[in-house]
Amino acid sequence: KTTMYPYIYGLYQMMGTFMWRGCEKDNYESEGVLRELFGLLEIDNDELRDFIKGKKHWNQMLWKTRKEMSAIVYGEF
Repeated sequence: KTTMYPYIYGLYQMMGTFMWRGCEKDNYESEGVLRELFGLLEIDNDELRDFIKGKKHWNQMLWKTRKEMSAIVYGEF
């Protein structure tokens, strides 16, 4: 964990936090990378499936769901 921390933290800084993503101002364009990423994973979550299909925006999902998805990518650091 100590060895990988700088790399994981750098990835976090480059991609930005998953807790807030997408807004009307950019026509939710920044959600695209998350839809693509989570579309590749087999995660059993109805709310996430709605997001992937474009039925829901990232910031409309439960905080708990966003936090879980962030932990999948970045780990719990």
